[in-house]
This record gives sequence, C-alpha cells and structure tokens, in this order.
Amino acid sequence: MTITFYGTALCPRCYLAKKALEKIAAEDADLQIETIEIATHALDGWRKGIRMIPALKIDDDLLSGILLDEQRIRSFIDRHRPGA
Repeated sequence: MTITFYGTALCPRCYLAKKALEKIAAEDADLQIETIEIATHALDGWRKGIRMIPALKIDDDLLSGILLDEQRIRSFIDRHRPGA
C-alpha cells in the first residue's frame, strides 16, 4: 500500500506526523511512503485537495489535521487494508 505524505520541512507538526508515519512503515513492509514537499509543490497539492498540512492520502481518501498522532495515522491506514 502506498501512502502519500504532504508536508513541509518548515512545519513542526509535519515533522511529528512524518516521524509517526515512518515508525509505522518500519513495522509494516507493505507500506510505502511517497513524500510531497508542499512548499515546492503547492499547486500540485492544491489540485489534489490538500488544504491543510500535514496530510496523508491513500487513493482518494485524505486525512489532515492540526495533530496527526500515531493512533490517528494507524486508524487511517487500517481502514484501507483489505478486508477492513
């Protein structure tokens, strides 16, 4: 499964969300992370529905918010697993 992470190096909330996502991915060999640096790809992010960072996207489903902690990220990923 591929999850797209939208964020920027300038955002401390993005840093925390990315670290949590990387921890989850380290435990799950099927999970691949694609990172989009929104500061340099803002228009692309806007076209894909990104209005707040950090944001995660799997297929057409989007998760964004002020604080994306490990529990919220795990729940989001689990909803997209086969048989869920």
